[in-house]
Amino acid sequence: MDPIDYNDDFDESFPEDIEEQLRRYRKALRRRHLGNDDLPSAESLEMLVDYCMSINQFDDALAFCNLLIEYMPYSADAVNRKCAILFNLGKYKEALEISKAAVEQYPDDIESLLNYAISLENTGSPLDALSVISKAHSIDPTNEDVIFQMGLICQTLKEYDHAIAIFSEIEDNANFSKDIFQEIAYCYTNLNDNEKAAEYYKKAIDENPYDYYLWFNLGLVYTYNEKYFKAIDAYKMAIAINPKFLVCWFNLGNVYSSIGHLKDAADCYKECVKINHSDIDSLHNLASVLGDSGDYRQAIAVFSRILQLKPHYYPALFGRGICYDALEEYEMALQDYDECLKLKTDYADVLYAKGDVYYNMENLELAAESYKLALEIEPYNSEILYDYAQTSFEKGDYEAALKASETLAELSPMWSDVFYLRAKIYAKLGEIDNFIIELANSINAEPTKKFQAIEELKDFILQIENFDNRLNEKI
Repeated sequence: MDPIDYNDDFDESFPEDIEEQLRRYRKALRRRHLGNDDLPSAESLEMLVDYCMSINQFDDALAFCNLLIEYMPYSADAVNRKCAILFNLGKYKEALEISKAAVEQYPDDIESLLNYAISLENTGSPLDALSVISKAHSIDPTNEDVIFQMGLICQTLKEYDHAIAIFSEIEDNANFSKDIFQEIAYCYTNLNDNEKAAEYYKKAIDENPYDYYLWFNLGLVYTYNEKYFKAIDAYKMAIAINPKFLVCWFNLGNVYSSIGHLKDAADCYKECVKINHSDIDSLHNLASVLGDSGDYRQAIAVFSRILQLKPHYYPALFGRGICYDALEEYEMALQDYDECLKLKTDYADVLYAKGDVYYNMENLELAAESYKLALEIEPYNSEILYDYAQTSFEKGDYEAALKASETLAELSPMWSDVFYLRAKIYAKLGEIDNFIIELANSINAEPTKKFQAIEELKDFILQIENFDNRLNEKI
């Protein structure tokens, strides 16, 4: 039970004409400035406040409660009612002022201390809140509302082990069990103990099996733990309870994507888009899985739709460019990459992709230039370094190829292709000793490279005296 849900604590049996009374006295309050004396009694006000809170009409509840406090300015109960209303309206600063005053007037009143602690916690003073709630606990150590709030404050302070110990004190209370199980699960999630988190979310679900947020949180925990099929089952339960739960459809799509079920993932993202036609994240993921599935035209259409909604959304430009590249529509790809780089100039992945387009267009100069720009942003990206070294080699810039491959060899000492590329460079330069060293390095990493070299570099190898012996000395 959440302490700010004040309506859990009062009798919800109201007279049959309560709605008529509500309309009558609401009108009376509006006309009060005209001297209207048809105002409710204090007893009726208490009933109206409780009724309005029970139906979540908190603005009306506040208006009636303010009048109640005029009638009973020294009533701690009336002030505590107002605090509960303000909490539900999210007006914690206002609640802080009146709860502080209440505690000054009634320093040992448990509910006043509780409201003051809640106000402090929600206005950014959790340490002060802990001090206040600790005082309340010292006055009444068995008060379960106080114990529960103390656990919540420890959560805010990220003292999750302490919070679990506190919550466990009232774990067996039937009035608190669902909330307690959920809060303990949350603590275990933050402690990265996903097994225990799942255990407590399942306990909370046993208490309230139709709470779709509990099923969703269970799915999250399974996702964190890479138990994807269990996550799928949990997300599906949440969706069965609430078919319009967009974020759950989205997470379900992400899980399907993670296990390679791209069609199922696309179907989930399509459901997201049905719920919210302009949800950019869902549209982007839909376009991405369509592209990963090879449905480039459909992906392009979805990326284009994103750009209609959000013209400067550069990830969509990048994604659409990748699709055009896959379709070998290189000019269109370059156009999107260039527009993307106008919006995000330091996007190494786009510069890399642009280099790949130029390479596919057999424009080695521009390809190398793009790779080089990408390396200025990510100088130790192994894939970019390799393609830059390979392209530099192919266009005859052996110095640049050697420099890039040297860095790459340090980063990836077991990548045979790197040493093989260096061997080819030295073959072009006629440096036999260095050629043998690098070819041996390549063979040591991948023995089949010897046969590749004999086939591809046969003419150069035939010029080397005692090649086999010299190579074997290095292997």
